[in-house]
Parts: sequence; C-alpha cells; structure tokens
Amino acid sequence: MVRALRALDGSDIALLLIDATDGVTSQDQRLAERIDAAGCPIVVMLNKWDLLDDPEARLQIQAI
Repeated sequence: MVRALRALDGSDIALLLIDATDGVTSQDQRLAERIDAAGCPIVVMLNKWDLLDDPEARLQIQAI
C-alpha cells in the first residue's frame, strides 16, 4: 500500500482494482479514501468477476 500511495502523488488518474470474490476490503476502502482526499479521479475495476457463480452476489455488486 505504501508504494500505491507514493505513486498517487504523481498520478493524473488512479485505477483501483478490486477482487470481486473478496469484495471491498478495509485496505481497499482506505486507499480509495486517500485517492479521494488527493483529488485524483478514480476508476474502479473488478477482477475475477467470472468466478462469481451466485447471481445474487453479482446483483449486489452491480447495485453499487
């Protein structure tokens, strides 16, 4: 996470990669808050989306 925060200082945009099978972790949340505080635009991406077999889990994520 330290490396990500250092990279944020010189960035024009941030890409936040979330593991869809784990959901948003506390570390993801803290990093998103730091990105927001830096005023940097953010794109949230989901990895391992194809591993979600439960249609209800997919609907919950899409609702966010």
